[in-house]
Amino acid sequence: MSHTFLPRSLEALSDPVGGVVDASHPMRAVVKGAAFDDGSWTGSRAKKVAELFDSMALEWKERVNEGCSIVMDAFDRVQFTTERVLEVGCGTGEVMEILKGYFDEAIGIDISLEMLRKSNSSSTELLNCDGASLPFPTSSFDAVVIVNSLLFPAEIDRVLKVGGTCFFISTKGDGTPIYLSPYDVRSALGLNYEAFTAASGNGIWTALHKSK
Repeated sequence: MSHTFLPRSLEALSDPVGGVVDASHPMRAVVKGAAFDDGSWTGSRAKKVAELFDSMALEWKERVNEGCSIVMDAFDRVQFTTERVLEVGCGTGEVMEILKGYFDEAIGIDISLEMLRKSNSSSTELLNCDGASLPFPTSSFDAVVIVNSLLFPAEIDRVLKVGGTCFFISTKGDGTPIYLSPYDVRSALGLNYEAFTAASGNGIWTALHKSK
């Protein structure tokens, strides 16, 4: 299937926070392993990642808030079904509030209990669970949204309906340890997806439509 690169619509900030993270950063290996090596995501690794995000819960709101416009840019530029959406790695709930403006029903999950405890989302559908083992039936969602979080392609493909859309969004692009390139996202999900990618602000998003 195709991979289309769209023109930038949101300009990058002239003075972005942070910079490009070296590809040797240990979290990059975790992200790549989750996407391409099922055996790399062990119980001990999941526990360590949960503890890491627990420790960042207080500052996570600021990290995500600056990228909310990138999330809306993706939603406004591609067509998708707006009934039921799952956010994987919903953190402290900022994006959940955006999702409720686009979808009839929004559910969020996160491996970090502390993130969920600090959520100010008015949604009551927030679950503490691992994205590698989602507690939902096959073909449960019209869309899956992943913002600054890990991609577990087998589970995303399982819960996403045919005709549904996966949004993979990095609000700081490769200026963060939790980054997977658009090419890797497309490759991990496989040939049954048509992909659209755009640089947006200081980040990048990819929307992938499931054809079968």
